[in-house]
Amino acid sequence: MKEKVMTFLFRGNPNRKIEEDVMNATLILLSPLLFLLVYWVNINFMRDQAFVYLAKSFLAGKTYFLTSPGGWADSALFMGHYYWPLGPFPAVVMIPFVYLFGLAGANFYQGHLQFILVFGVIFLVSKLVAKFFKNSLDIIFLTFAFGFSSAFLGLALRPSSWFFSQVIATFLLTLFLYEFLDKKRYWFLGIISALLFLTRITTALVVLVPLLDLLFGQESLRRRFIKALMLLFLL
Repeated sequence: MKEKVMTFLFRGNPNRKIEEDVMNATLILLSPLLFLLVYWVNINFMRDQAFVYLAKSFLAGKTYFLTSPGGWADSALFMGHYYWPLGPFPAVVMIPFVYLFGLAGANFYQGHLQFILVFGVIFLVSKLVAKFFKNSLDIIFLTFAFGFSSAFLGLALRPSSWFFSQVIATFLLTLFLYEFLDKKRYWFLGIISALLFLTRITTALVVLVPLLDLLFGQESLRRRFIKALMLLFLL
C-alpha cells in the first residue's frame, strides 16, 4: 500500500487533519468562483485592444495601425504612421481568430484568448509544483497561491494590450520551465525562447538557464556544443 505523503503546510500541528480538511474545502469552494470571475471579466473586457488592431494590420500586409486602437498612447509615430512598440507575437497569435471571426462578421477580443492562456498557466504551474511536492493539498495550495494570490491575478483580470502580452509571456515562461525540468528538448526550448523574445524582449534572458546547464553539465563537450547550437539557432 502506498504511503500517504504528508503536507508541508501543517507539519507538527496536532490538529493537522482538521486544518487540512478546512483548507481543502476552502480551495474547492474558492477555485471555481475565481475561475468564473476571471472568465466573466475577460469575456466582457473590450477596451485597449491594440493587438486585435495590429492583427488586422498584419492581415492587410502592414506593420502599422490602419485605424486607431482607441488612442495612440505608447504608440510611435514614424513617417505618418503609428507603430506599436511591444513585441509582435501576441498579434500573430490573434491573427487566425481575428480572421475567422471576421468572416462571420463577429469580433474577437484579447480577453477571449486570455482566459484560455490563464487556465494554461495555472495548469502548467500545477505540473511544475507536482515535480517538487507529492501531497495533493500542497499542489493545490501552491498552484492556487500563484494563480489567485499573486501579482498574476492582476494580469489575469485585465486583458488590456499591455497585460495581454505579459500573460502570453507568463504562459511561455512556465512552459519553458516545465520543458526544462521534464523532457529538456533543447530545440523546443529554443523555439519558446524565440517566442518570448518576440513577446517581451527581457523574458528571453531565460535562455541563460539551459545555457548554464550545458556549460556545467556532465555530458561530453561535443554533445553539449550540439545542444547549445540547437538552442541558439532556433532562438
